[in-house]
Amino acid sequence: MKTKNIDAMIREALDEEDLDYFDFEEPSIPEKVTSLFQGRGRWLNVMAFILVFVLFLVSVYCGIRFFESDDGWRWSASPSSARSSVSNFR
Repeated sequence: MKTKNIDAMIREALDEEDLDYFDFEEPSIPEKVTSLFQGRGRWLNVMAFILVFVLFLVSVYCGIRFFESDDGWRWSASPSSARSSVSNFR
């Protein structure tokens, strides 16, 4: 039995009424991403996206400043706290 033909075998085994119930088409990745920004909770997803992006930029900026400065201890806690905030928010 080939795995390539498994969908065809399932379609043949199901009745016409059952075929309407099952959706064999999987949405693409862009469709999945855009579906996050639709519906009642879209504002929450937009705010989360913005917050994660800003915290990532803060982490990168503080990491660069840590390696460029002579007194790196001032910048050492900020990248790790920004990264942990991003992971906690997700």
